[in-house]
Amino acid sequence: MMTKTELAARLRNACAAVTAAEQELTEIDSKFGDADHGLTMSKIARAVAGAVDQSEGGIQSMLDDAATAVMSLNGGSAVPLWNTWLDGMQEAAPEGEEMARETAPLLPSVDRLYVSPMLRCRQTAGLLWPDMEQTVIDDLRETDFGPFEWKNHEELQDDPMYQRWLAGEMVVGEPAEDCARRGSRALAALADDALAHGCGRIGVVSHGGLLMGMLTLHGRPARQGFYDWYPQNCGGYRAELVREPLELHILGTAGRTKA
Repeated sequence: MMTKTELAARLRNACAAVTAAEQELTEIDSKFGDADHGLTMSKIARAVAGAVDQSEGGIQSMLDDAATAVMSLNGGSAVPLWNTWLDGMQEAAPEGEEMARETAPLLPSVDRLYVSPMLRCRQTAGLLWPDMEQTVIDDLRETDFGPFEWKNHEELQDDPMYQRWLAGEMVVGEPAEDCARRGSRALAALADDALAHGCGRIGVVSHGGLLMGMLTLHGRPARQGFYDWYPQNCGGYRAELVREPLELHILGTAGRTKA
């Protein structure tokens, strides 16, 4: 099993390689886009390397710090792509289940639990609220990345369509606006279901992008942008759900929060 020190070294080396290739990436992007991809990738790589150097926790914490650093940047399509990669590694890291088990006692009991249909999300929900029956809402599923689904950067880097997507020149898969509207449908559906079952408190376990889109539309008080709603892994928000108009009035955070 890889240690934190070993993973940190590999991340630093990868970030150094990206930074060193800034000019080459810029030249490639100049043939397809607006020649800013090298600068964007270098900016993201420096943010990741800086977060790795300053992280004081374990592997999960280090990857979470790196993802948070990336999400604070303005880097077009490259930002969510890097964040998806970092979040994926974080969820697969050895502390993943341990983190969920440690978070579970921090959460209140719920009358009904709504989850994404995706396996890792249902497994996490089972650790956060053990023995609680799960109600699957299909619209709570992760963003659809279209032809890029289940592929990594190495597999896609020579694909012209992928290069154009990174440069922000085209939409591939599910646009962020469509994902947010799907989140809105999910919120309305679970609100109706909760009312029909007389629930006083419910839990929702879904995916970062979907939840950020949902909160961008319905979170109150409103925040400036999509990324301002970024949740921690095994963390989120406590809110009062109002059906008409459909709103989530934020009361505080829930589960794991950043120290």
